[in-house]
Amino acid sequence: MKRIALLTLVGVSIPLAALGEKPPPREVVLEAQRRFGRANEFYNDGRYEEALRLYQAAYDLLPSVDILYNIGLAREKVLDYEGCALSFKQYLDGARDESDREKATKRMETCRSRTMIPTRISSMPPSAAILIGAGSHRKPHGRTPTNIQLAPGSYTITVEMPGYLPQTQEITVEIGSRPEIDFSLEKLSSLNIEADVPGAFVSIDSSGWEASPLRRELAAGLYRVEVRRTGYRTMRREVRVDSGQQFSLMVSLPPLPKVRTLSIESNALAQVMIDGKRVGRSPVDSRLLVGVHRVELQAAAHVPYIADIHVPDDADLWLRVHMEPHRSKAERMVFWSLVGASGVTAISGGVFGILALSDQERYNDLPTKMIHRQGEERAKIADTLWGTALALAATAAVYYFITEPSSSTALIAR
Repeated sequence: MKRIALLTLVGVSIPLAALGEKPPPREVVLEAQRRFGRANEFYNDGRYEEALRLYQAAYDLLPSVDILYNIGLAREKVLDYEGCALSFKQYLDGARDESDREKATKRMETCRSRTMIPTRISSMPPSAAILIGAGSHRKPHGRTPTNIQLAPGSYTITVEMPGYLPQTQEITVEIGSRPEIDFSLEKLSSLNIEADVPGAFVSIDSSGWEASPLRRELAAGLYRVEVRRTGYRTMRREVRVDSGQQFSLMVSLPPLPKVRTLSIESNALAQVMIDGKRVGRSPVDSRLLVGVHRVELQAAAHVPYIADIHVPDDADLWLRVHMEPHRSKAERMVFWSLVGASGVTAISGGVFGILALSDQERYNDLPTKMIHRQGEERAKIADTLWGTALALAATAAVYYFITEPSSSTALIAR
């Protein structure tokens, strides 16, 4: 409003410098100024639509950046926020005065923040649900095809429809644009898997086990199917499913022997546990279902043995466990003797170090050869003792790792 009043006071003059090096004919300039002045009157009277038409007519006659400023103000008044932002943007491209640029920038940002741009979203087939946002922030916005009013910015748009793969696109909406987004949805395929024995479980591409029969809607492609049940051989298949295809697969599971014998022996008398249950002391024979079982052996003064043992369907198993003993009493005594000797030597070195410092203080008060010699001797003894303590500590550490018992191991035979 301030700018329009200023133009009116100076006789409705339009700066010709903004029109280029070659000024237009005088009659053109006069007509443009007449239109501009009349538009100012309409604006000051609150007749914004009429003012906008005359501002635009003046600009069509003389494309001056100063007229663009007033066009932007008039468009804001008639709630054409997108046109307002575009006019001020065009004005800023040619304006030089910093104070005017600052005002125009604020007005442009205000209009831009209020602009809503129609965005066309369609899909084939139509009637897909439209979701805008990502993750848990997605919000529904009707169904395709439709026009959605969006503020300038970046958006994640997803369309979903039962029986089709959901699709997502990233778009950027800017003033002056009319985005049109079209989605071509891929029809989901159907994969039905069934086993010829009840209680079987199915996995598709290692995605977890689900009870058979299993029906899954998925995209076209190649899939790895596994079907299993305890007491039966696990069967694997590769299945290629075309787009929109309804594919059914019947899997036959060959039966396995129900139980096999696992014989366990060890070099030490050990308590044997299978699948968390005690089965006795080694040696022991246990009848087990075919499959994987957790075997544990524990013996006094020995490293425990723990392993998952697969009991095959075509043979009994013999498990010979070598249990590694813990450190012997003599090894523990040697280790702690080295640690103790290191500690005692370090303490002794500390005592001689304190005495050497005391001699140094005495020598400072009463310098004599005897005190000096005595202090040096005690300092040398302290250094020797500390070095010895460090060597003993290092020896203890090396000895500890050398005598570290290995893990218990086992030999498996059929």
